[in-house]
Amino acid sequence: MKTILYITFSKRNVHDYYLDASVIYRCFQPCEHWRRLGYRSYVVHYMDAVEKEIPADIVVFHRPRSCNQLTVLLERYSKNRCVADFDDSLFDASILDSHPAYLSEATSLLSLKKLTNEYFQAAKEFHTFFVSSDGIKETVERQFSCERVFVVRNGISTFWRNLGGLKTKQKDKRIVSYFSGTSNHTADLMAHMDSIDAAVAKWPDLEVHVYGQLKLNQPLPPNWRRREPVLFHLLPQLIHQSYLCIAPMMDTPFNRCKSAIKFLEAASFGKPLITQSMPEFQRLSNPGLLFVEKDWAPAVAQMMNIDRYTEASRSARALSEQHHVADKLAEVAKWI
Repeated sequence: MKTILYITFSKRNVHDYYLDASVIYRCFQPCEHWRRLGYRSYVVHYMDAVEKEIPADIVVFHRPRSCNQLTVLLERYSKNRCVADFDDSLFDASILDSHPAYLSEATSLLSLKKLTNEYFQAAKEFHTFFVSSDGIKETVERQFSCERVFVVRNGISTFWRNLGGLKTKQKDKRIVSYFSGTSNHTADLMAHMDSIDAAVAKWPDLEVHVYGQLKLNQPLPPNWRRREPVLFHLLPQLIHQSYLCIAPMMDTPFNRCKSAIKFLEAASFGKPLITQSMPEFQRLSNPGLLFVEKDWAPAVAQMMNIDRYTEASRSARALSEQHHVADKLAEVAKWI
């Protein structure tokens, strides 16, 4: 029986790294899938991994960064099959000026250059990669010496979907939800806020809820509400209570490599998503996925038509059933 070990280099500490959505999608959910197939599989924080010598046949390094701990771990598992897993182009210095953290003024360009180099130097140590999008695959193959690059797209787990529970009593307002994740997406929202507000303001029963710690430099419009960051296990219930979801993004090289997980999350509960036409979203052509450039009004208006909304909701939910975690790991399973 083979053992598959996931070592995450999450910036969260050893006590709460399991709250990191990236760790859940890239480590915990795959780990559970491998266990169902009969493998031994574990997830551990890199700081703990150094202290615990866990025998493993395959070691997946999630978002590895150059550091003393990585050196120790690579030496320890030098005779094993080691994989670098990236779900963002964190190592690509050529697109630093489009990094969401820089555009949102969440960090300085100097700090970002240092961190990007840490990811780059770490990635150079690997010849096998798991990546979440075609865009990241192209970048990896261009910048590194690769033997295999698997596109392991983020998928939805049945357990997570079941956390949605029962739909609550209908509220006075229909909620348009934006689950921003981190403050890094401040610039994305600011680039579209005026257009979103103009589109939503035409419909008095719509109310926009913005979740997360965005650092906005202006007050939210009257029919918008700020909400606290969302713990991952609470996200299904909040999506379920929404009328539709939005994911405003700037058209940047960094964002063009991002996965379409925002749509799959919303689609799992039959909620349409309005966003920008990025490559990974384009792959999932669906009536429940509406693309906008600058003017959000037509897309919002479509979703206020009950027949169009019903079709969008049904189609989105049906598509989400084809994107479970197991489906995304099928090619890797053959390699293992």
